[in-house]
Amino acid sequence: MAKAKEAVEPVGPRIGARLKAARQSKRLTLDDLAEACGVTKGYLSKLERDHVNASVATLIKVCAVLEIPVDPCSRMRPPVK
Repeated sequence: MAKAKEAVEPVGPRIGARLKAARQSKRLTLDDLAEACGVTKGYLSKLERDHVNASVATLIKVCAVLEIPVDPCSRMRPPVK
């Protein structure tokens, strides 16, 4: 008998909420940010919900458009269980 799939938690740092807050503070829509970064709206939505892990190149692009430093995002630690 097959096991039911378990929910998979993101492995990397959870930066989605920080990115979303920065986007909203700049009054950018997901469409605006996606176009400026060269990624899809769906991808950014997943990134903000921590459903995907961004490549370093994508994270640099997103942070540049949002005018936030990349470094604080990379220093975030996953929660301790």
